[in-house]
Amino acid sequence: MFTRVKNSLFALYTRARSLLSKLSTKQKIIAGTAVVIVLIIAVTFLTGSKPSEGNDLTAVRSVSLLKIDEYASNLPPLSLIGTVRSQSEASITAETQGVVSRVYYSLGDFVSAGSIVAELENASQRAGLLQAQAARDVALANLDKIKRGTRDEQLSVLIITRDNAQSALRTAELSAENAIRSSYATLADAIQRHIDATISNPNSNQPSFIPQTSNTQLEIDVESMRPLIQIILNRHSSVEESGVFPALDTELSRLAQELASARDFVTNVISALNSAIPTSSVSETQIAAWRADANTALSSINTSRSTILTTIDTLASRRSSLEIAEKNLEQGQTGGQLEDIQAAEASLRQAEASVLSAQASFQKTLLRAPISGTLETMDLERGQFVPALSSIARIANINALEIIAFASQNDLPYLQIGAEVTINSGVSGVVTRVAPSLDPSTKRIEVRIGVQEEVPLTNGQSTEIAIARTTTNESIDIRVPLSAIKVTADSSFVFSLNDDSTLHAHPVTIESILGNDVVITGVSPTLTIIKDARGLKDGEKVRVQ
Repeated sequence: MFTRVKNSLFALYTRARSLLSKLSTKQKIIAGTAVVIVLIIAVTFLTGSKPSEGNDLTAVRSVSLLKIDEYASNLPPLSLIGTVRSQSEASITAETQGVVSRVYYSLGDFVSAGSIVAELENASQRAGLLQAQAARDVALANLDKIKRGTRDEQLSVLIITRDNAQSALRTAELSAENAIRSSYATLADAIQRHIDATISNPNSNQPSFIPQTSNTQLEIDVESMRPLIQIILNRHSSVEESGVFPALDTELSRLAQELASARDFVTNVISALNSAIPTSSVSETQIAAWRADANTALSSINTSRSTILTTIDTLASRRSSLEIAEKNLEQGQTGGQLEDIQAAEASLRQAEASVLSAQASFQKTLLRAPISGTLETMDLERGQFVPALSSIARIANINALEIIAFASQNDLPYLQIGAEVTINSGVSGVVTRVAPSLDPSTKRIEVRIGVQEEVPLTNGQSTEIAIARTTTNESIDIRVPLSAIKVTADSSFVFSLNDDSTLHAHPVTIESILGNDVVITGVSPTLTIIKDARGLKDGEKVRVQ
């Protein structure tokens, strides 16, 4: 090659000389200068480009080596967003429905486990508990009396007790009759004086609700229920006129159901009035007055029904007391037998069970704190109605916080209990729990982090965390830099270095991409590969930096 270039330059020089002989002096100077420049460049090229013996004209690439296992052990931290939560927190749930009568704590107060946070109206439950305790005491005394025998003075007491029980039952029956009459009158007054003002033709089979409302279904409900209420009122009038009450228990139970139906009817009227639309014939003031009357009627009906239910319980209690008094008197007169003692013991056990049942019913009205902690949420006011099984407050121990985060499936092999965690770029924490499986709905893995230092974290806030990845799991995937992968149209490779400094291609399968890294399969984790495979090919000779 060098000889050919030299000959070409000589021929060029000869040709240029012949041409110069034909030019003018000025043109010769210019052309000669150009030729000298070209010759200088050519000589410089020849001098610098002439190969020395033993040198290769092809450049050898420099490469860096990378050990897969060492690279995989140097993992970047896993960055996640977590939610701060108390390690111990619980809800206060109302086990029964009722109206709040007392609230003993406020939002943000500290409460001890078992403390009564609030109390529902429980007058009937208290009375039921006292009644059950009294029945237990009677049963206990009865058993003791049977075992010891009865003296004459005791017989006298038993007779007096029986007579008193009979008198109490009769008084209760008279009170029941009065309660029935009073409920008849209350219901008639509530419907005819307070509700029927909103209905035209209330006593007919086709009553019509006077105000116009935005809820047609409520109007239909009111108009369809009014004839049923009239049937109830007519029955009450017939009983009153006859002057003879049906069986007290039957009438009380039926009346309680009728009052419940009337309560539902009045509730629908109130709902309809709440959606009533003022017109030229019915003003907003008139609607407000009807609404006030309807609420008065509802209160009266609820009070009457509560009285009837209490009367039913009272009658049952008086009959039970009389039955016990008569049995005690009979046993006192005949003397205690073995079967009497066994029966008395059974009665005592039954009475004790009734006490436990009454205590459980009463305790359901006391809303207690299940754990010690701070009241974080509480939506409770005196006079508020609380539905059964509703959550009314939440308690958390704000001095023992943890962070809950969720990682992807690919991060699971790198998460270990005890791994260090950095919270808010400085505070230390530690992984305390890793869920063994994915959440079926979110397809994420729950990770819990314990806070090792006192930090200004608030229960419920979101915070950044960085979890140190670990490689102690033998099933860790092979991870290499993205630059180490040579991707062709139909396959992917990594390169290793042969003993003769030539490249050897290893086919691999790309499983996933993690930032600037890829997870691959198909090679050993102990393999040493080329760090940057860009522009390289199988069999190429390279030089290690």
